[in-house]
Amino acid sequence: MKESTLVFNGQITMRGLQDMIAVEQDVAHAVRELGYNPDKQSLTIEAVAYNRYSVCFGRSYVGIWDSQRKTFVD
Repeated sequence: MKESTLVFNGQITMRGLQDMIAVEQDVAHAVRELGYNPDKQSLTIEAVAYNRYSVCFGRSYVGIWDSQRKTFVD
C-alpha cells in the first residue's frame, strides 16, 4: 500500500489505535475488491461515528465503511 492516513477525533488509546489499524486493513482489502489499487494512491480513513468511517481514495470519495458489518453502507 502506498500510504494511509488515519484521522482521529479527540484522544486515542492504544486499543483504539489497534482497532483503527484493523479497520485500515479491512478497508484496504475492500477497495482492492472494488478495483482500486492502494499501491498507486493514498487512502484516507476518518472516524465519523461509532463503527463508521469515511473513506477517500486519492481525491475520490469511496463511501462510509461500517466496521461492524465490514462493508460499505454508503
